[in-house]
Amino acid sequence: MFVCAPDASQLLEYEAHALRRTTDLLRSVPPDLALASGTWTARDVAAHLVTVIGRYLDPGVTLARSPREVDEINRRELDALEGVPVNELLEMLAARAAEYTQFWPLLPLDQQFPFHSGVSVDVAALRSNWIGELVIHGRDVALAAGTEVAIDDAVGLLLVRLLLQVLPGYLRAADIGTAVLVVEPAGGEPVTVRVDSGTTQVQAGGDAAAARLRGSPATLALLLYHRLDVDGALAAGASVGGDPAVVRRVLAALEQP
Repeated sequence: MFVCAPDASQLLEYEAHALRRTTDLLRSVPPDLALASGTWTARDVAAHLVTVIGRYLDPGVTLARSPREVDEINRRELDALEGVPVNELLEMLAARAAEYTQFWPLLPLDQQFPFHSGVSVDVAALRSNWIGELVIHGRDVALAAGTEVAIDDAVGLLLVRLLLQVLPGYLRAADIGTAVLVVEPAGGEPVTVRVDSGTTQVQAGGDAAAARLRGSPATLALLLYHRLDVDGALAAGASVGGDPAVVRRVLAALEQP
């Protein structure tokens, strides 16, 4: 698959590091610390992580048919944990993470599983999704606490690889018309996103005639996760080639993962 597929040892290292760093952070901040979104607190993040890793352990997991249906699943699952103190949530998270490591690292990285919004992704991407949940929500908490948590570009490549795999299920292609965009993360392979007649195709390799979005993997991941807008990504060192209107049109139609 495109954008430099990871190896198993890398994934184990990144999973363990992200879990440790985010858990330590959640222990160090007030549980009622409000995130920038204004809808979640640090305790809500802890509860959300408990529910997300629980989905990895549930063979009958409910998958959303659309990106925003994920929000409803999140709400129901958070409601079920209402009132559970953060220290108990972190104990639950540790226990479920231990179960996770008894199963997911044993699977072939190219094995396919269904994901939200009708797309299928490989095991490497699903494990990257768990890393992304820890890293992105951990960054949200850190920013709310007044600190910055850098995202390593090696992890950023994993997240860009994941997000490009799920893009067909998260892009409102009907809002775009026709567009060709090449995403070029530094240190990774270019990927071409083609939108036409309400459908999206994502292919390895570049297209010389297309608009281009370049940047560090960490910056591109934050952009695709909606933690940066286009101007913020440009200020962080990303660049746009070709028609910038194409880049903005595609990103404006991307649902938040």
